[in-house]
Amino acid sequence: LGDGTTEDSPIPVRVLLPSGSPATSVSTGYSHSCAVLDNGSAYCWGDNDYGQLGDGAGGNWSTPVFVDLPDGRSAVSIGAGGSHTCAILDNASLVCWGKNGDDQF
Repeated sequence: LGDGTTEDSPIPVRVLLPSGSPATSVSTGYSHSCAVLDNGSAYCWGDNDYGQLGDGAGGNWSTPVFVDLPDGRSAVSIGAGGSHTCAILDNASLVCWGKNGDDQF
């Protein structure tokens, strides 16, 4: 849920995004979620077995981690799939990362 725990919650919990940069959009995949912030940065959290969080480090995260977008680029929108993620960047290019076992990208 992005709140730093692995506990289920029957009520909404606050996602621990960086302060001062509110989310403008969110997308959820099978076992991970991602958000674009108002400054164009992207953060993802959850399972990262195939690199779908985009941080380049691996490991599963219960709090959002910074997505390592191409240098000088910012995200306009993001979409989380089963075990992959794609983002449209500020220059209208498309980047994807994560599992590509079924030619997702």
